[in-house]
Amino acid sequence: MHSVVGSHTRDVYDMPSVVGSYTRDVYDMHSVVGSHTRDVYDMPSVVGAHTRDVYDMHSVVGFHTWELHQWVREKGIVGILIVTDFMYE
Repeated sequence: MHSVVGSHTRDVYDMPSVVGSYTRDVYDMHSVVGSHTRDVYDMPSVVGAHTRDVYDMHSVVGFHTWELHQWVREKGIVGILIVTDFMYE
């Protein structure tokens, strides 16, 4: 099933969403917008950047923490989770 732009459902990590999300293979392949390649875990990307420390804080639009990520996975709720005070280290 598809999620909306920049949102997550329980299945988003295995199934395609519209923009800024992931499929199972995105972790090894280039995606389109605001995503990453294998190296982005070491270097920031352009939009919705990741660093190695954010590997478990999947960012789509803004950032959400690992705890929110776990909650969304458990609840399977579609929605945009933004942590506006997230700072890179």
